[in-house]
Amino acid sequence: MKEAVYKWEIVDDLLIAFGTSGPISDRDWDGFFKQLQNPQVKRHLGATIGAIETNSVQRKAASNVLKVRKIPVVVVTSASIVRGIVTAVSWLGVDIKAFDWPDLQKGMDSLGVTGSQQDRAVEILLRMKANNAAR
Repeated sequence: MKEAVYKWEIVDDLLIAFGTSGPISDRDWDGFFKQLQNPQVKRHLGATIGAIETNSVQRKAASNVLKVRKIPVVVVTSASIVRGIVTAVSWLGVDIKAFDWPDLQKGMDSLGVTGSQQDRAVEILLRMKANNAAR
C-alpha cells in the first residue's frame, strides 16, 4: 500500500497536521511526534482525506503524550473509520473529538481557535488538502 502524505505546520500554539490514506512512514511519524512534544504546542488540529493508518506503537505514544500534556485534539475527516478510532482513543482519556469536513468551523470552535489564528489555520489546512486531493 502507498504511504500516506503527512504534513504539519505550527501556528502559534496550534499544531496543524494533514494526511492522506495509507500508513504513515516512520520518518513522517518521528517528525510529527517531535512537534507534538514541542512545549509551544497546546492544541492539535488534524485532518485527513481517507483513513490514515497508524500502528499500535504510534497510537499509544501519541495517546500518552496527549494525555500527559493535556492537549485537546480535533480531527477533521470524512472517513467514518477514522471518526470511530477517534471515539476509541477518547475512551483512553484523550481530549479528542472528530468532525466531518463540512463541520470544520465547529471543530475549530471546540478548540478555541479564533480570529487571525483561525484564518491562518484554515488557509494552511485547505492548502494542504488541495495540494493532496488528487493523490
